[in-house]
Amino acid sequence: MELTEKPTETEKDINEEDKIIEELERRRKELRKKEIKTAIDRVEYTELNKTVKKKRRARTRRKRKEFVLNILEQRKGPKETQKNRNKKKIAQMKDNNGKKTTDREEILEICKTFYKSLYEKTVPTPTNTRTQSPDTDDVPSFTKSEVRKCLKDMRENKSPGPDDITSDVLLIAGEPALDYLTKCFNEILKTGKIPTSWEEAKIIVVYKKGDPRQVYDQCILPTMTYGCQTWSMTKAVGQKLRVAQRAMERKMLGLKLTDKISCKEIRNKTQFSDIAQYIEKQKWKWAGHVARLQDNRWTLRVTEWQPRNGKRSRGRQARRWRDDIVRRMENTWTREAKDKEEWRRGAEGLILQWMDGA
Repeated sequence: MELTEKPTETEKDINEEDKIIEELERRRKELRKKEIKTAIDRVEYTELNKTVKKKRRARTRRKRKEFVLNILEQRKGPKETQKNRNKKKIAQMKDNNGKKTTDREEILEICKTFYKSLYEKTVPTPTNTRTQSPDTDDVPSFTKSEVRKCLKDMRENKSPGPDDITSDVLLIAGEPALDYLTKCFNEILKTGKIPTSWEEAKIIVVYKKGDPRQVYDQCILPTMTYGCQTWSMTKAVGQKLRVAQRAMERKMLGLKLTDKISCKEIRNKTQFSDIAQYIEKQKWKWAGHVARLQDNRWTLRVTEWQPRNGKRSRGRQARRWRDDIVRRMENTWTREAKDKEEWRRGAEGLILQWMDGA
């Protein structure tokens, strides 16, 4: 048995189908609003209901089939498919005359016309506008005090232009420089011409130090873990962060889940810092800092506070910030953290224990 491909419907046929459905719905609406209905009208209304439902179901099946075939042709994964399914599309639109259309090309043309008219300059030019000449008294000349004030308002220690003259040099030069600048600006005001050398600029590309992949450790990782010192880490939170980090690593290397590359191999290529380990290190440092506080601030008081009133809620209690530390160090962790050097030496071993138990 040979499978032959059926000829796909053209865009014109699809538009004709939409127009037919729209016409049937319009006729059905007219019959529904009709006050006096004959037996023929009732039969026609019933048949129209059946026809419209059938054509709608057929159109829905066709669109779903086209969507699946398009996904298969592009070889996209389930995540990309779900993202495209959730996108909303404009099914119909009205033009300036109030005419409704479902044609994709006409909808794009309506959008193009709207934004073109939106950004066009429509401010009318006054007919009685009087052109002002630079030589008249309507445009006052620049004064030396204005130039001096502008120089003082400029920021200091800024890079110079092609002439290698900074604003600091002009201020130090004093009156001769002010006289020259004032004369130059007034000449430009009269002629209306700016020297072409003023339009030149130096652009220097500043590269980041080290491997470009270090941008992740320097920018993205601190952003994802902002305030992690005060988090109550759970397995669910740790797993979500690890999944997000691995997705970023695959994106950087141009890999997909279907490539079946192990996470260990990807990590060997990227050399990224593990996000869970990074969080534990930050939390460990913060715990030692809190334990060594001496000014009785609220941070230490809240950490050591034990509620004595109220009723214990049913079920497992929510994890507290100190539970991770107490689970490994018991309740003596505040005393052991007083010794800063000892606390720092024991950090790596305890972090590995936390990672194994997470």
